[in-house]
Amino acid sequence: MKPSDYFANIGRPVAYYPHLTDITGNKGATLLLSQLFYWEGKQLSSTGWIYKTQEELWEETRLTRGEQETARRILREKGFIEETYQSMPRRLFFRLCLGNIAKALEEKGHKRFNGYRGADADNGGETVEVNEPKPVGGLKSVNSI
Repeated sequence: MKPSDYFANIGRPVAYYPHLTDITGNKGATLLLSQLFYWEGKQLSSTGWIYKTQEELWEETRLTRGEQETARRILREKGFIEETYQSMPRRLFFRLCLGNIAKALEEKGHKRFNGYRGADADNGGETVEVNEPKPVGGLKSVNSI
């Protein structure tokens, strides 16, 4: 048996961008932001909104509810994500603020961020088209680069 055979049934790996911790200041926030980068470009919403349930984020990252809430708060406060609730029952949608992320990376001395748009891959998570919503927490929309 090959060593890789032991990992065949433990799930999919998660991309993690450690340099994002330079701008988030928190590894949980970095993990969540990295996962949202993975879904960027794969969502059905033409306005950039990504729908993920708390359970889906748990399965994908193993961040607990409390860790997710802390990570979301950090990312909102830094202006790296927007959030909105839509539908009944309420569903939470996320949108990356790529311009703010790029600016923060550049301020930390990272090379020019070219506006990651994601690969053309199959979307394994549920996505829903949403209207242009108002963000949660009074954040203003920012233009992506």
